[in-house]
Amino acid sequence: MMESLKKNMKSLIPEDWDIVLIFFFLAFALRLYFALAFDVQPRYREMTTLVQFAQIGEYDKFFPPLYIIFLRTLFRIFGLENFKAVYVAQGFFSALTVIPMYVIARRLCNRIAGGVAAAITAIYPNYILYSLKTLPDALSIFLVVILMLVAVIQTSDERRSYISAVITGIGMLVNPVFWFLIPGILITTKKRIAYLLIVVAFLLPWVAYSSTQSRKFVPGYHKWSYSFDIDKYTQGKDRWHTVNKLYNNASIMLKKAAIMPSWTESEKRSTYTTEYSYFIIMLLGLGGLIRLYRREHRAVALPILLYTILLLFFSITHVRHRSLLEPLLILYTAILAGTLCQRILFKKSAKPAP
Repeated sequence: MMESLKKNMKSLIPEDWDIVLIFFFLAFALRLYFALAFDVQPRYREMTTLVQFAQIGEYDKFFPPLYIIFLRTLFRIFGLENFKAVYVAQGFFSALTVIPMYVIARRLCNRIAGGVAAAITAIYPNYILYSLKTLPDALSIFLVVILMLVAVIQTSDERRSYISAVITGIGMLVNPVFWFLIPGILITTKKRIAYLLIVVAFLLPWVAYSSTQSRKFVPGYHKWSYSFDIDKYTQGKDRWHTVNKLYNNASIMLKKAAIMPSWTESEKRSTYTTEYSYFIIMLLGLGGLIRLYRREHRAVALPILLYTILLLFFSITHVRHRSLLEPLLILYTAILAGTLCQRILFKKSAKPAP
């Protein structure tokens, strides 16, 4: 048992660990600089509400309890309005994603792909900006990448299912939209019943608390927190109402968001940065996914692909929901780059000497 555990842990250590550590420290340095150099305050309603709950130590069926606990812990240690501490902590988790992204791309493709995945993850502007918000996006991305990593590690199917269930359970207490990942994981995992039982076990205390507070049964969160919506199919005046809703959801996932004239210059700049960064990664990632998807990628890619499809058809999609898709797009951008470089190098080495 211990020998198997040691073997699994050893297999997770990247071969080019020195290069990976350089990218990790680069990623953390960037996030640390932006966290400390700028006085970023929570501005939007969801951000300020999460901060208020964390400061007074209360919970609500609309908001993830584990993220509130995360904020409350940092506020108790560093001060009730020390947002820089929150941004630094989130930046650390965001920087950590460099390491599993390298391992995943290395396993699915080659060392070049691993390096490209680590480099993009380190400097990707959206990841830096996610860590500067009092929202669970940075932690959610970290958990999604760990789920992807579990799909490629060398371990038994039973252990892989159990670890995936634990991460899913934690994820749902950090970000309710994690539930859209469950169908894809159920398709790719072998121990489906055990997986579901573990996820339910993680949610039961929160379900009991929410139901007690509301004095009626609540399945963990209010349906709006899950972003679940089928009204487009039942309350539309005609079929074009449904088509229009589906088009709106798809456009959020595929198009750049609009810039509002009333926004400040800093808001406009940050939106331009996030939208164009996402647009480039989306085009390259989709290109890599279409050309280079293999059956052995199924356990890594399918949960996130199904997550995206379910969002389109059964949710009120928001720009924030794209964040859980971005690791997969970065991964396939890296695989595309790694494959192209490998072909170029192979052609050069195959040329006969003059």
